[in-house]
Amino acid sequence: YPYVYMLARVAFREQAAISFEAAQLMGLSRFKAFIRLVMPLAYPQLAAGTILAMLEAMTDYGTVSYFGFPTLSERIVVLWSGEFNPNAATQLAFLMILVALTLITLERRMRGKAKFYQNAGQGRCLRRHPLRGVKRIIAITACAALFGAAFMLPVTQLLAWVIAEVQSASVNIWNENFAVYAGNSLFLAGVSAAIVTFLALLIAYGLRTHASKGRRISRLLARGVTLS
Repeated sequence: YPYVYMLARVAFREQAAISFEAAQLMGLSRFKAFIRLVMPLAYPQLAAGTILAMLEAMTDYGTVSYFGFPTLSERIVVLWSGEFNPNAATQLAFLMILVALTLITLERRMRGKAKFYQNAGQGRCLRRHPLRGVKRIIAITACAALFGAAFMLPVTQLLAWVIAEVQSASVNIWNENFAVYAGNSLFLAGVSAAIVTFLALLIAYGLRTHASKGRRISRLLARGVTLS
């Protein structure tokens, strides 16, 4: 959900209003202009977010392991640490990389030679269209339902499990190892955030000073993130 939402939000905000207004002058309604113009221009970001979400779900281990749902990632961990069969685990990991490469290649093939340009920096961005009445209620309800299902429901369930585990007399998570685990997690999170921020600033600077080289580097890093 965050992958698709954040990329789609950026794609819609970067589109210039002049193209949308030109479509309306040609006789298209707001809905038809959105479907035939705005959505196709946002296709690269929507496709990238969808592929990232699919790969994230495919490589997830904790959730599928907890619910007992067999996946490739769960089988890799079992083969590596449970059955001590690194050769089979490596083969399955290579298969997952092939799946990721296949998805990226299919998206490129489907796009073909089409080019997508965002020129919001050269003009006005799309204006917000305020909803009223029944449309506003439907939009708020749909967004609230999506937010609740994608964020509030999982967080509430996790908090319920944590409270149940803490109240259980047979489980003691507040032992001497808790501080070590928490410190290691915070350290890795901080290092990862610093590296990602540095690379993002480097790419942004490269795009402003050397546009062609910056784009090539950003594409290379994006593919690396997708495969990882």
